[in-house]
Amino acid sequence: MKKNILITIAKYILIFAILIGIYLVLLTITSLIPSSVLEDNVRRSSETLVQEGEKVVFNLGYKGEIIFTFTDALMINTAYSVDSSHPFQSAILARKNYIPGQTKLVYRRQSI
Repeated sequence: MKKNILITIAKYILIFAILIGIYLVLLTITSLIPSSVLEDNVRRSSETLVQEGEKVVFNLGYKGEIIFTFTDALMINTAYSVDSSHPFQSAILARKNYIPGQTKLVYRRQSI
């Protein structure tokens, strides 16, 4: 009985690790897309977000739905700030307003 429980737990841990691995591989692959390909869509999306404002109201007939769009701008900024020359690092760091070669990296060392 105890052995079956341990095998089941090990299977769940293995499946979890495999899913995280797949997630990291997919993030790295999507980070290979250069920002220049996204530029026109980012420009149109930012214009749409400025026109719509912070929230959009949809009338569904039987109820109204309010959608807040402030996180959309953050997600678009993160996608556009990907450095395709370092895809894994860029995917893990998820930097905003990053321009390769121009944005400084600041490291702070704590003295003990």
